[in-house]
Amino acid sequence: MKNAPEILMAVIICAVLSGCGGAQAVKKETAGAAAPEKQAVEAPAKNETAKPSPEITAVIPDKPAAQAASPANNKFKLKQLNINSDTMNYNKETAEAVFRGHVEALASNVVIKSDMLTSKDYKQSAQASGNVRAFYKDQGVEIECGRLDYKDKLSVVYAYDDVIARKTLTNGDKVVLNSEELTFDAAENILRAKKVKKRVRITMKDIIAFCDEVSYNDSTRELFMTGLPLVKKSKSVMLAESVMMNVDKKSMVLKQNIWTKLFYKDFETARTEAKIEADKNRTSDKDVQQKAGSK
Repeated sequence: MKNAPEILMAVIICAVLSGCGGAQAVKKETAGAAAPEKQAVEAPAKNETAKPSPEITAVIPDKPAAQAASPANNKFKLKQLNINSDTMNYNKETAEAVFRGHVEALASNVVIKSDMLTSKDYKQSAQASGNVRAFYKDQGVEIECGRLDYKDKLSVVYAYDDVIARKTLTNGDKVVLNSEELTFDAAENILRAKKVKKRVRITMKDIIAFCDEVSYNDSTRELFMTGLPLVKKSKSVMLAESVMMNVDKKSMVLKQNIWTKLFYKDFETARTEAKIEADKNRTSDKDVQQKAGSK
């Protein structure tokens, strides 16, 4: 059995994630140009500072969060792709087409909207700019940015300029990434964002985190933050060299140069569970002593 202080620390830290949840509706947009039927895509109380330690792992004890099964196969497949726009100019010398005004790249599982789209082979790759919105329905990803490049038949996306990426999880929770640069691998359903001048901002309901780089892998259900990540929930704060967060299990791993400031007001349930576990430890010790004395 673990000692009471160890249990208290694990339970308190894991409670930082216990409030995650609450889906937000993805805004649906329609283009202003005349086009075929549009597709809807849904895309204070006392505080206590813990002593530094090389690694802390926290998991909610005996209360795993309900998990919705991930799709068996997230591999991205592009079917037919159509482009709608107000105007289109084609340069024979460069073999490049430029679409302008209420541009929509429409597929059964993807919609990309922008002010302008430039491409030599729009089914393979293209560059969209101006009020870009990308919706990947099957992957549950929505991206807003100033400029976006897609490659490999829309399976890889590079987003730039005030990027906002929203990932809707299978349990209804939503992860939001704010960054200057972001890459989305639709085939593997992986999002990666990094700092250029400003740190990446991550939000999940009442959790806010900042870091230099972050990735979210839908197959493992994990957010991995590096570059001195800072995680905040209510008045509690945690710092480390890296933070791994499992969004389904509501668990977290902090590694290297850990500093925490945890407020008991946010974790009354965790304290109660720690006390119960400590009482169990004392009862167990008494039983052992009684058995030893009777021999």
